[in-house]
This record gives sequence, structure tokens and C-alpha cells, in this order.
Amino acid sequence: MDSSELILRISVTAAALIWNQVAFLHGEQESAFLAEPGLVEMLRRLADHLNRLAEAVERKISLPAEHFECFVSQHLLESGQFDEYTRNTIACYEDLQALAITLARGA
Repeated sequence: MDSSELILRISVTAAALIWNQVAFLHGEQESAFLAEPGLVEMLRRLADHLNRLAEAVERKISLPAEHFECFVSQHLLESGQFDEYTRNTIACYEDLQALAITLARGA
């Protein structure tokens, strides 16, 4: 029962993370996104971290919690153009990470 609740919460959180990406990428900032290397790097790292989380859940191994903000360029967090998107991405990822770690531990 606990695992099924966690899986549902993970699904909802993953949907929010994906929606944040879709809304941003298909908005007015799409061309600015393609020109910002910091955003491209952030998404590359996000994909890597999501793959590691999925692997940990599949293998039921624990990963240490990491603050994704540490892997994001500071200028993105201070940019008036990308700061909200960046903070939303970090918040969704860290929520997802906490749930996945709990599920991997066998809750």
C-alpha cells in the first residue's frame, strides 16, 4: 500500500516536472533557451540524475540525496529570464528525488 502511494506521488511529481519543461520549451523563450548553454547543461545533468534515480528504484538501492541546485549555474538562478523555470525544475527534481529514494528503500 505504501509503495503504491509513493508510485502515485512520483507519477504526479514527474508530470509536474515534465509540464514545466514542455511549457517552457514551447513558450516565448524557446529561442533564448537554445542560445543559453547553462540551460542545455542543466537539462543534460537533469537527464543523468533522473536515469540514476530510475536505476536506484529498479535495483532497490539507496542513493544519497543531492541538491540539484549545486549543479545549476548561479547566473540561471539570478537571471530574470530563466530564474523561475530553473527554480521550478530544481524544486520538482528534489521532490521527485526524495520520493524515489524512499521507494528505493522499500517503503
